[in-house]
Amino acid sequence: MISIIFICKGNMFRSQLAEAIFRKKFKNKIYKAKSYGTTVTNDKHKNIKIGEMKSLYEFSNYVNTTIGVNISNWKCKQLNQNCISNKDIIIVMAEEKTLPKWLFNFDFIYWQIENPIVLNLTNVKRIHKILEKKIESNFG
Repeated sequence: MISIIFICKGNMFRSQLAEAIFRKKFKNKIYKAKSYGTTVTNDKHKNIKIGEMKSLYEFSNYVNTTIGVNISNWKCKQLNQNCISNKDIIIVMAEEKTLPKWLFNFDFIYWQIENPIVLNLTNVKRIHKILEKKIESNFG
């Protein structure tokens, strides 16, 4: 099994969406995906369920109905070195200024995916399309 990790700033949107797309596309295949954020602990939303955040309800519902993956019980998870050990592929979408220095000791792929200031349905759909294309072009 090939282990892949998606990393964004807060593990609230981009990395969770990438993980959901990846899990749906490669269900029962050779990949296993997880996601983490670089500032989850600082932003005080560690271990909070996506479905319990009022600001993420529309996003959570979209992923459930459009992608077919229920992420409402997924939690925001803080990235640490243990998360990365034994991972085959590391994809980073977090802004460089939020990356811990130790992360640069690992080989990773950087995807320039914006973190929208407003998380509305229009932005969710737009980022969904971008991530689907990235995942398709990199993993088939």
